[in-house]
Amino acid sequence: MKAFEYKFEFKPGIQEYVMRELYFNKHKKEKEILQRLCEGETCYEIANALGYSDRTIVRRRKSLYEKTKDYMI
Repeated sequence: MKAFEYKFEFKPGIQEYVMRELYFNKHKKEKEILQRLCEGETCYEIANALGYSDRTIVRRRKSLYEKTKDYMI
């Protein structure tokens, strides 16, 4: 069984709108994580850069996907 893939692809103007207008939790660094996901970084790379475990980034990725899925391509 294939695992679900989370792709963070927005149209150029939509990505700017999402980053500017949606509420992101600063304490959880959601905006920075979303930006890195849009740039194509893996959860492991983001975890190393931000000092979190890769499992934490996976959970936050799922949360970010739920917040932004209506704006994606």
